[in-house]
Amino acid sequence: MFSLLVGGAGRALLAQGARWASSSGAEATDIVIVGAGIMGLNVALQLAKRGLGKSVMVFEKGVGLGEGSTGASSAIIRHHYTYDEMIQMTSDGYRAYTNWPEYLEQPPRELDAEYWRTCGVWLTGDSNQVATQQADRLRRFGVPSNVLSIRDVV
Repeated sequence: MFSLLVGGAGRALLAQGARWASSSGAEATDIVIVGAGIMGLNVALQLAKRGLGKSVMVFEKGVGLGEGSTGASSAIIRHHYTYDEMIQMTSDGYRAYTNWPEYLEQPPRELDAEYWRTCGVWLTGDSNQVATQQADRLRRFGVPSNVLSIRDVV
């Protein structure tokens, strides 16, 4: 038994030919993805967009999409990571979220989600030199970063 995806990501997946099931039907499927959170649905979307596999199926144990760690997350995009690859991935994700309709190839009026821009302050016990190196590193990836002194904050 197959169920239809709902919401903006679901419409985009269906437009690309992907299917979603809650309990059965994987026998005739080329690619099965377990978990209908942000990662599982995005992998399914990217596979379908690229025409990889004749069929893509996403299984979710919950009653709805994004009920697991996706739904329980704080839904922030942070760029402060140890590895450059992670900074690049979050920068790519930021571009996708801030251009959601284009990313999903859906008209804005049909989407159920939107990006809300906020700001953040990363508090560290690092020296000014280390903090400046980190800010420079983030700027190389296009992430606006400033080092503030205690006088700048209070």
